[in-house]
Amino acid sequence: MLVGMPASGKSTWAKDAVQNGSDIVILSTDNYIEVEAANLGKTYNDIFEEYIGYANNILSIALQKALRERKNVIWDQTNLSASSRKKKLAQIPDDYHKVAVVFEYDKYFPELWKERLGSRPGKSIPQDVLDKMQKSFEFPTVSEGFDEIWEV
Repeated sequence: MLVGMPASGKSTWAKDAVQNGSDIVILSTDNYIEVEAANLGKTYNDIFEEYIGYANNILSIALQKALRERKNVIWDQTNLSASSRKKKLAQIPDDYHKVAVVFEYDKYFPELWKERLGSRPGKSIPQDVLDKMQKSFEFPTVSEGFDEIWEV
């Protein structure tokens, strides 16, 4: 499970991981929304509100399929709070090895992070939303159900 703010490197890390392993499924509502936006000739921002529910449904279906097929899963969302992670971890069988991969780019490189945020055309997040997200961040712990915590 990837944990971090938008534009912190989570999706790039996930794509690199998939290149190194064929039995990996990336679960990302952003990916589903971006594909649909491209199909419609619109931007992520244009369709986000309308399609986020659809994207969550697709993610849930993809998760169940991946688990049935015993594939490795990378859950590529912000996953900032312990409560949101706990709900997601509850869906993963006990015999899976659960790793939280934490990205704190915004904390260690704030100016570069702001630059990254601004370099995503058609995909912007209002500052008040980013502020709320940063305040909601809780560093993951083994007591949440993770077997390991990695910091990137």
